[in-house]
Amino acid sequence: MIPRKSFLTFFLALLPALFFLGTWEFLVHHNQRLQFLFASPLLVAHVAWEDLPTLALWHHIFVTAEEAVLGLLCGTVLGTLAGLLLWGNGRADFILRPYVAFIAAVPIFALAPMTIIWFGIGLMSKVVMAGFAVFFISLTQSYEGARAVAVRYLGFARSLGASNGRIIRKIIIPGAIEWVVTGYKMNVGAALTGAFIGEFVSSEGGLGHYILKASALYDTPRVLFGLFLLCLLGVALISLARLADHRQGRNILASFRMILPSQTTMRQFLKFGIVGLFGFGVDASMLYVGIDGLGLSRVTAGFFSFPFAVTATWIGNRFFTFRTARRDPLAKQWAKFAFVCAIGLLFNRGTYSLTVSLIPLVWRYPVMGLLAGTAAGMFFNFHASRKHVFERDALKHDPN
Repeated sequence: MIPRKSFLTFFLALLPALFFLGTWEFLVHHNQRLQFLFASPLLVAHVAWEDLPTLALWHHIFVTAEEAVLGLLCGTVLGTLAGLLLWGNGRADFILRPYVAFIAAVPIFALAPMTIIWFGIGLMSKVVMAGFAVFFISLTQSYEGARAVAVRYLGFARSLGASNGRIIRKIIIPGAIEWVVTGYKMNVGAALTGAFIGEFVSSEGGLGHYILKASALYDTPRVLFGLFLLCLLGVALISLARLADHRQGRNILASFRMILPSQTTMRQFLKFGIVGLFGFGVDASMLYVGIDGLGLSRVTAGFFSFPFAVTATWIGNRFFTFRTARRDPLAKQWAKFAFVCAIGLLFNRGTYSLTVSLIPLVWRYPVMGLLAGTAAGMFFNFHASRKHVFERDALKHDPN
C-alpha cells in the first residue's frame, strides 16, 4: 500500500504530463490539419498498439541500444585513457590540446557522411559515431578529475614518501574514474545522439531508421512514437547510473584500487607484449619458410614454426621481461613455457570462435574477434608465465 504522502507526490508528478496530454488532445481532436501536423495522443497510442507486438519494432530498438552501448563503452574507455595520458605528460598536453579542441568543435552531424564512407551503413559506422560523441566528454572528465585530485592530494602524498607509480594507481586513476562515472548521464545522451544521427543519415535499422521512414511517409504519429521510444531508451540507460551513486561509487573505486596491478606488474606486462610481438614475427617468418621453402601444408607449417616462436619468446622473457636467476633447468623451464603457450593458443582460438559465433558485430568484422582472442591468449600467457614459469623472479621483483 502506497503511503498517502508518497501517493500525493506521485500524483503531483503525473499532473503536468496529464495536463499536457489532455490539452494536446483537446486542441487537435476536431481539426484534421492540426492532427496531420502534430498528431494526437490517441493516434500515437494507436500506433503503439499496432507496432509494439511486431518483431520489426523490437529489432529497431535493440539495434539502437546495441550501437549506443558499444559506442558508450568504447568512447568512455578510450576518452578516459586519453585524458589520463594528457594529464601525465605536460608536453603532450601542450602540443595536442589545441588539436583536441579543434576536433571536438566539429559537429557530430558533419562527420556522419565520412563515417558512412569509411565504415559503411552497418553497425560499425553507428558505433564510431556514438563513440566519437562520447570520447571528448570522457577525455575532459578524466583530465579534469586527475587534475582536481592532484591539486588536492598530490603534495600530501609526496610528503608521505609515496612513489609516482603508487600516486597514479591509488589517487590519480581512481579520482579520474570517479569524475567519468559522475558524468555518465551526459555520456549516455551523447552516445544516443551519435547513434541516432548515424541511423538518420544512412542505415538499415534502428530507431533513427524507423523515424526517418515514418517522416518520409508524413506519418507524424509514428515519428512521435519513435521519439518517445528513443527517450525511454535513454531513461533506461541513464537509470543504470544509479550504480554510480555516492556509496556504490566509493565501493567500486575501492575495489578498483585493490585489483589495479602494481607498477612492476604493468611494466612486466608491457615487456611481455613487446616480446610477444617479436615472437609473432619469428612465427610468421618460419611459417613462410615452411610453406614456401619446404612445401609444407599450413597445418604442418604451423607445427613447424611453433617451437621456434616459443624459443624466441622464452629467451626474451627470461632475459628481458622477468630476468630469472636461472634456478630452474633450461629444458624444464622451456617445456613449462611451451605448455603455457599451447594452452594460451587454445584460449586464443576459443575466444575467437565464441565471439564470432555469438556476437553479430564480431561476425561482421572478424578482426574484432581476432583482437579479442589475442588479448585473451596474451593475458593467460602472462599470468601463467609469471606465476608458474618465471615465478621466482616475478615474485622477487614485485613489491606487492
